[in-house]
Amino acid sequence: RRYDPNQSLSKKLTSYVASRYAGLNHDYLPIIRYKPDAVLINQGNNFDLLVHHFSLYELLARNSIPYSILCHNHAQYGQIPEKNIYPRGRVVFENAKRLYFVSKRQWHLTERRLCTTLQNAELTWNPLNLGSYETVDWPSGQVARFAVIGSLTGNKGQDTVLECLSSEKWKQR
Repeated sequence: RRYDPNQSLSKKLTSYVASRYAGLNHDYLPIIRYKPDAVLINQGNNFDLLVHHFSLYELLARNSIPYSILCHNHAQYGQIPEKNIYPRGRVVFENAKRLYFVSKRQWHLTERRLCTTLQNAELTWNPLNLGSYETVDWPSGQVARFAVIGSLTGNKGQDTVLECLSSEKWKQR
């Protein structure tokens, strides 16, 4: 929709509020139409559902659709979610059919942040989808070569590693 300068003030305000209201995301409606027996929410960060997709939880709860949550990443240091995340976080996590964490540290940190024991949680692992598990020979050249497997995001520290390796001290090794 285009901006209409001739709109009444009440229509402008209504449009402004509606476009910013963290209500129902219509992208989730096909999930309800599909009528799944259960939903697995695969989230990158422990609190993505709470911070960015809470309307998905509300839709699942309103339609009595069981859900499980798979958490991949946790920010032990750095950003702390807003305080309103924690009370509803306990409800979302405790009402999940199952919770899956990729490390014990992540699981325990989440329990500590939510001030609860998550009885429905368990540890899982991310399998490697490699075509071969054969050992690769070490390169014979003089220059070291590195490989990074995973997302290139600032919270994993690759930026720090690349900054260090680009220094003259490392370039000469």
